Amino acid sequence: MYTENIWIALFAHAECPEEGTRNVVAECLGRLTLANPQKFLPRLKAALESPSNLLRTTVVTAVKFTIVDQPQPIDPILKESIGDFLKSLADPDLNVRRVALVAFNSAAHNKPALIRDLLSQLLPQLYVETQVRVSDFCFVVLNDISRLLRKYSHPRFVMSSFSERTYSRS
Repeated sequence: MYTENIWIALFAHAECPEEGTRNVVAECLGRLTLANPQKFLPRLKAALESPSNLLRTTVVTAVKFTIVDQPQPIDPILKESIGDFLKSLADPDLNVRRVALVAFNSAAHNKPALIRDLLSQLLPQLYVETQVRVSDFCFVVLNDISRLLRKYSHPRFVMSSFSERTYSRS
């Protein structure tokens, strides 16, 4: 009943430059999506096409909040569309790639069945993120976010987390 008004109010703040505000908005959007996945998950999916990197970051973070360790009605629907959200691992914006990687790790830890069939498509992109990028200078300039991307996308980190939970949860 009131979810539509809440959704509109949240989306009005989804492109806020303050990351903390976007995280709160994303969590609320994720919770609303858990409450009515048929209505709200397609809207999140459509928002991935936005030219705004801030909105794409918020949307992918919202999807992360839909991945909880207990079985939910959203699980079959999310399994069909999570690949579209995780394509953000190849987004040109570093922050969008970062939150996509966090969402991927959340799925690997909490619901590995969501991503099991996508590993052959996602792992090559994760391997790309493990590479150190060298600038045009004679020395390597490392961005802290890039370092975190490499750490969280390192195959040992991802696969150890994934393999521990693959057979214990579905």
